[in-house]
Amino acid sequence: MKSFTVQYIQKFKLFCLIMLLIIAQLLKAQKVPPCGHDHFESLIKNDTTVQNRRQALERFTQTFKSTRVSNTSDSVAYIIPVVFHIMHEYGDENVNESDILKAVERLNQDFQKLTAEEASVSQSFKSRIGDGKIAFKLAKLDPEGNCTTGFTKHATKLTNGGDDALKLIVQWPPERYLNIWVEKSMTIKASAYAYFPGAPEILDGIVILKNTFILDKIVLAHEVGHYLNLAHVWGFNNNTFMPENCALSDFVDDTPTTTGSNNNCNLNQNICVPGIKENVENIMDYSTCKKMFTIGQVNRMHAALNASISGRNNLWSDENLARTGTNDGFTVDMCPPVADFSHKNIRICEGETITILNVSYRNYTKSSWFALSEKGDLLETQDGTFTFHQAGQYDVGLIVSNDAGLADTLIRKGIVEVTPKNSINQPSKQDFETFTKLEDQWSVESEVGTTWEINQDAAFSGIKSLILIGDSLNNGTSDIFYTNSHNFGQLNSPEFSFKLAYAGSPTSKDQLKIFLSKDCGKTWQLKYSKTGQSLMTKSSEMDEFVPTELSQWRTDFMNVASLKNESFVLFKFEFISDGKNNIFIDDISFGLSSTSGTSESIAQNITLYPNPTNGASTLQINTPISSDIQYAIKDIHGKIVSKDIVLDSLESTYIVLSNPLHAGIYFIDIVINGSRHIKKWVVIE
Repeated sequence: MKSFTVQYIQKFKLFCLIMLLIIAQLLKAQKVPPCGHDHFESLIKNDTTVQNRRQALERFTQTFKSTRVSNTSDSVAYIIPVVFHIMHEYGDENVNESDILKAVERLNQDFQKLTAEEASVSQSFKSRIGDGKIAFKLAKLDPEGNCTTGFTKHATKLTNGGDDALKLIVQWPPERYLNIWVEKSMTIKASAYAYFPGAPEILDGIVILKNTFILDKIVLAHEVGHYLNLAHVWGFNNNTFMPENCALSDFVDDTPTTTGSNNNCNLNQNICVPGIKENVENIMDYSTCKKMFTIGQVNRMHAALNASISGRNNLWSDENLARTGTNDGFTVDMCPPVADFSHKNIRICEGETITILNVSYRNYTKSSWFALSEKGDLLETQDGTFTFHQAGQYDVGLIVSNDAGLADTLIRKGIVEVTPKNSINQPSKQDFETFTKLEDQWSVESEVGTTWEINQDAAFSGIKSLILIGDSLNNGTSDIFYTNSHNFGQLNSPEFSFKLAYAGSPTSKDQLKIFLSKDCGKTWQLKYSKTGQSLMTKSSEMDEFVPTELSQWRTDFMNVASLKNESFVLFKFEFISDGKNNIFIDDISFGLSSTSGTSESIAQNITLYPNPTNGASTLQINTPISSDIQYAIKDIHGKIVSKDIVLDSLESTYIVLSNPLHAGIYFIDIVINGSRHIKKWVVIE
């Protein structure tokens, strides 16, 4: 058993990676089937270990049905401990406890013949309605024996189609608990899916969409049916209303042969055997009027619960009920509350007020908040409403407690960023030469893996630039950096440009987006977006890309005409990874003043003399310069011979260029006011 689990972990990790690569908006395009049965069938197709387990269970089931004595008691025969894992991003997919309680209540009604709908089952099948005598109870003790309310909550982007990968985040021992994961969307074309007994332990359980969980709770009963070894009423596939289904079997004697229904409720359906009505009201059908299990289906589920396959017989054992706190009469002291609020960064202007939503859970009656600045300033409140009068980054903490004196504290570091009202006057340029760490100057957000950082291996000018290293293990993740605030109020024609180097491929989904905000980061406008071939500055490379020549860089522009008269502007750069290659950013130019001259006018006022020369030459710039001048002397192969920075000047600038060691053709690469100019320099002996 152990060797099988270890073997399957490797397969499962690969499976999860593939699943994460194909996240798509399947649910928007078409009617979503209620069940992902084919997901399991495709998984076990070539897995002989799972197939052997399933065959052993089928042999046990047939023996169990032929030898069991009918239970005429009205009492519950089986108790199954349940735990729900709520996977969320602090949206409405973060379902509350009342919805969980309603789901468990509905399961108990469906599996104990207690639903209101049961009375309306058509006369042809009233005598076949089965009472499962199965009770579902939320666990009161977790795997370590600690108090629990039968659900866990986990903030993760994998709520968007994580599917089986959710089980790497949390799974309680499947031989002791029925695990149910609730997520926001799925990659497979379904609204829920379950694994039959015999599946690998690390996959065992049920995954269900939040909307289905809330709005159509009969689907959960359908999946529990699969979990307890029930096929669809037509057989072991996911294809409804197909004539060939008439030749299949669900291995249950009292469910008539059927094609299955297709989101309808035709009580007179008799496609397979004319004159014999099909059980469209069965919970294991795809009809819109699912109401019942049959007696034969109940016998099959009981067989699964008495078999050792996947430990189903351990779930309801006295020992396990005691370990999970689901045995009759078990009492537990009040569980401690869990403090929780969103982990997403909050950006506001100095002097503004915000309210942070408290989403704590588990019986808390009191709460208190605090915010602590980098300078040690402390703010306190009872309702999560803060007014931040001082700029800077703030840690935010929440303490919740209950009447039993149990408490929990959550602190999120640097979650609030308050932007000062003073801005950098434009034009200006950031070349990162004075940066040691990016996060010391600007804000950085990274989900996982690599992030934006200062790089000294390549630069368009100077020796430093920004790099985000391609991370193939974390495809689809987002990495962001935010600039400080900029004042465009004095510019007649504001402009924005930056230097970019990237070598992906035409089919790459690596994407660079740039946004601007006029309200301290509360709202953002998308102004630039490139991906694939439009993002590339060099053809695809297999190895990690590092630009070695200036020709591998490109100047990209962003339309910021709307920033005229705006005195408070932030910029956000976001790279969404497809894992293809590194990306470099340098020389971000914020604005271009009408008094500083255009790129064309500057070019007309740059002279180099004498040229050719057998000695020194002078580079003369006959125009006022509003920012420092950076220049580099490069040989014909692009190798830097020397470089320097000259301070800005209100008058003409003269730069003396000393003679290189060898005669030849050189290029003077000059960056002035955010624009690049090249002068050819010929040195003779």
